Amino acid sequence: MKNWIQNLALAAGAFAALLLIIYLGLGTYTRHGDHIVVPDVVNLRPENAAESLEALGLQMTVIDSQYAPDKRPGIVLAQLPYAGEDVKEGRMVYLTINTVNKPTVRMPNLIDQSLTLSAALLKSRGLVLGQVMYQPSTEGNNLVIAQSYKGQPVSEGTSLVIGSKIDLTVIQVQTGAVDSLMTEELPLNGRDSRSGQ
Repeated sequence: MKNWIQNLALAAGAFAALLLIIYLGLGTYTRHGDHIVVPDVVNLRPENAAESLEALGLQMTVIDSQYAPDKRPGIVLAQLPYAGEDVKEGRMVYLTINTVNKPTVRMPNLIDQSLTLSAALLKSRGLVLGQVMYQPSTEGNNLVIAQSYKGQPVSEGTSLVIGSKIDLTVIQVQTGAVDSLMTEELPLNGRDSRSGQ
């Protein structure tokens, strides 16, 4: 009985020692307690961001590009993990950069649309309303009859750089034209309203 208890105690001690060795070994393998604070690389160029990260034992890769007109082309727009986070050595930092080339968009068809709607459609495509030229008309009012880019007609579907200015020609009923139409009414009951005959 005594030998059995001694053997059990020895086995329990050996098992505890084995657990301690494993715990200490894992702590060393995973560098338990060691960490690196991720630096802020937003607004840096990718090559400068790489230098900053590699100096701390971190890696980087560019996973996406976006267009931000208010930022310098080619710089880092976002990073993950974020600046200030604690990570292990060798951790990959994922970057989104501002595209160097401006993206293009398709020109919408604005003919026969109101000026207000046309301006909204241009804005939704990333285009800018340029000069608005008015042309007198006796029919319709405030409708687009021509669309142009850099002085040349531009058709629906044309590929344009985002931010391009689009000039519009809009028809507008003139007050004088309306008065003229009113004075040229058709004769009523066989009489000419102008002559009274």
